[in-house]
Amino acid sequence: MNDVRKATSPEPQVAVTDSLAGSVEHLRPPSPELHIDPILERRVVRKIDYHLIPLVMSLYLVAFLDRSNIGNAQVAGMGKDLGLSDDQYQWLLTIFYIPYIVFEWAALMWKAVPPHRWAFICVLVWGTASTLQAAAYNWSGLLASRFFLATAEAAFAPGIPYLLSFFYKRSELGLRCGLYVSAAPLATTFAGALAYGITSGHPAIANWRLLFIVEGIPSVLLAFVAFKYMPDSADTAHFLNEEEKRVAKTRALQQTGSEGAARIGHVNWSESFHALKDIKTWIPPLMYFSCNGMCSP
Repeated sequence: MNDVRKATSPEPQVAVTDSLAGSVEHLRPPSPELHIDPILERRVVRKIDYHLIPLVMSLYLVAFLDRSNIGNAQVAGMGKDLGLSDDQYQWLLTIFYIPYIVFEWAALMWKAVPPHRWAFICVLVWGTASTLQAAAYNWSGLLASRFFLATAEAAFAPGIPYLLSFFYKRSELGLRCGLYVSAAPLATTFAGALAYGITSGHPAIANWRLLFIVEGIPSVLLAFVAFKYMPDSADTAHFLNEEEKRVAKTRALQQTGSEGAARIGHVNWSESFHALKDIKTWIPPLMYFSCNGMCSP
């Protein structure tokens, strides 16, 4: 008895109505009604949870550590050693958000480049930029490192929910995205203690330089882990057997009408512009900016 089979009912038709104006719902292609053994499906989802979620959480955790360790470096004597003024230090904080906003569009590369390659590039760039802050001997060097750090993180973070949509249905995606972004507050729980442990000794180099090295190198190493183990779609998920891959591909068909592999290698600009017309696209950024505004001193 097959675990995945097509029903004999005809394919449903999708009608575009006025109520869908400004929405991307009508762009979803019709798909046949497909059935999956619930026990097998739960097993597949559980295996994806065990292998994919820890990986993306780890990447976002080190990303947050790399972007926020500038404050701990300042406490450890960075400003004094480099002779930074208060205004120069404030610019080191501000410069991160400028490319982080300007280069958000680079997240579209998750659609044009195989995800494991794009993740590798992004993580390697920000890990290298973070580590090279230890070699800076003036304000300009730190500023350049922070710029490339932000650019790479901007191209990475927004693409993870898109990658997760290859493996999870809409009803499952919210929890997994929540777990992914929870890596940021998780990092804050030990970032200070970690920085204190690194900078409390008396190494041959300045404590703040050692901090950038110790917290930057794990990102570089994780870039290679992502290259090897991050799946592009169900077809390349090394942790699934052939039967489980068929189930994962069927779940993708149920969700979007196409397999994950078919959504890589090109950018559909029509879908992108339709997304901009959907009010739901604008609400999260407004919420995020509002939170930042309220939390700013």
